[in-house]
Amino acid sequence: VNANGRLLDNFSFDAIEYRTADLEITISQIDFSWALRSLLDDTLHIRKLHIGTLNITTASAEDTESKPATLTLPEAVNLPMQIQLGEIIIDELQFESNGTQIPLRNIKLVAATAAGSEQEQSLSIQQLQLAGNEFEFSTAGSLGLGGQWPIDLQTNYTLQLAEQPEITGQAQIAGNTSLLTLAINLQQPAIASINLELRNPLESLTWHGEVQVDALDLSPYGIADQQLGVDLTGNGDLKAFDVTAEINLSGTQNLEFDITLMLARGERDWQLQQFNLHEKVNDVLLDLQGLVLLEAETNAPRVDLSGNFKLTQPLAADGEIIIAGALTDYSARINARLHERMPSVWDLSINGNNNSIEIKQLHGQLIENDIASGEISLHGQADWQGELPTFDLNGHWNNVAY
Repeated sequence: VNANGRLLDNFSFDAIEYRTADLEITISQIDFSWALRSLLDDTLHIRKLHIGTLNITTASAEDTESKPATLTLPEAVNLPMQIQLGEIIIDELQFESNGTQIPLRNIKLVAATAAGSEQEQSLSIQQLQLAGNEFEFSTAGSLGLGGQWPIDLQTNYTLQLAEQPEITGQAQIAGNTSLLTLAINLQQPAIASINLELRNPLESLTWHGEVQVDALDLSPYGIADQQLGVDLTGNGDLKAFDVTAEINLSGTQNLEFDITLMLARGERDWQLQQFNLHEKVNDVLLDLQGLVLLEAETNAPRVDLSGNFKLTQPLAADGEIIIAGALTDYSARINARLHERMPSVWDLSINGNNNSIEIKQLHGQLIENDIASGEISLHGQADWQGELPTFDLNGHWNNVAY
């Protein structure tokens, strides 16, 4: 360590290193300025602490069982004196743990403690800012240091993901350990808001949330001339929740639909209480209800869904649909009724996986009309796991007439 200056007011270090078996901290270039006389007034006044580079590396923990963290707060933080932080500046901070690196830069903190009600202290944050490779963040507000730990922070943020439009907005977090509210407003690439209420966040957490997105332009995401709107409401706790969502896609392309979704989640299953899709261009309606289960060993989803559909283009038709199983092993049955051109009733039953499909039965009953009448049946299978797909289909017709 190379140091110069006076401990009474200003001093600096060229570098500091600290190492243990599982922690390494290296600091380059520290400039420190403080007001020693302020200690006579029971105040620690740090005028400026400027760190050039701070590297923190933790060793990977081996043979330790991962357990969920439990967050507890002390009743209060009782500081022996007031603290006034003029400027805390870190040009670059690099945190590394288990091979994961988190680089931060341009960190600045200006804050001070103050006595609050019933002599509880609080931290007044006049400025806290930092930046990473993909984001910038600044906040100001206050944080109580005891009791119900009240908090009130206002934040501005910018997020820039690779090959995505820049996201900017504001956020506010306010409340205490009984009720915490988070409000996030998005300014671009769309006007959006997220409002979240957390009740008893440290004990038996329950939450209520609302999300609204107005006319998100999907062109930057590869979907030209389309806009997305979302209105979502949810409630829940750490084990289960229910969500109601209305989704609208509209634009100049030949695609426009509304979706209404009601979903409830248990510990191992999802109950699809309602899924209603209205594709407006071709006037297609689809309603589904049922369960989505997570397999115990793989967490792979399995479904048990049923519903009905209706369409007017390219043919007027309606019917029922049943889907059960997983992507690797599923079955489906579709009953359909065609009403125009060639009125008929069709029944399709299939089994499949991610490599092949078996058509157990495709049966069509042509209702006698001016075009055709009779019955058509088909069965067989298709396989696409080789270089070229293969088909083996067999069928017959009975009393088909034109």
